[in-house]
Amino acid sequence: MLNTSNKILEKLDAIQNVINTVCLSALVILVVAQIILRYVLKLPLLGIEEIMMYPIIWLFMIGGASASLRDEHIECGMLESLVSNLKVLSVFKTFKYFSSFAISGVLSFYTFQMAKYSLKLWKTSGTLYIPMFYAEVAMFVGMLLMFIYSAYHLWRVISTKKDVEVTE
Repeated sequence: MLNTSNKILEKLDAIQNVINTVCLSALVILVVAQIILRYVLKLPLLGIEEIMMYPIIWLFMIGGASASLRDEHIECGMLESLVSNLKVLSVFKTFKYFSSFAISGVLSFYTFQMAKYSLKLWKTSGTLYIPMFYAEVAMFVGMLLMFIYSAYHLWRVISTKKDVEVTE
């Protein structure tokens, strides 16, 4: 089971890397185009900031999911430096992943509701009339991935804890 889940996670990570690369490349192209148009050609292009909002949101949410998968998100590791008892640290780690699992589950539910509502309402951006659904669905996708990854990390910590208890 672990081998299968690792293969799935590797594929998801590869897909996320492609999305992040495309979004980052699009942002670089849009910024360079805006600089050239505005400062070299003296032709400001209306709406580039509005277009940039979409890859920024996707980059932010998928980047957060990638950090969650790799367990590289920002955290304050004070407890690890203050406590040396491995059982206390294990309980804390389980609590950390359970909290992440619960919070990302609730946020996934509400971002799904928001994406459904956005699809029904079909709001558009102010200047270029780009559907806001494309930005709002990114929040659901990112939170869903974070929920899946926190469930994986929680399962991994709990199963490792059981393995340690069995061998003792």
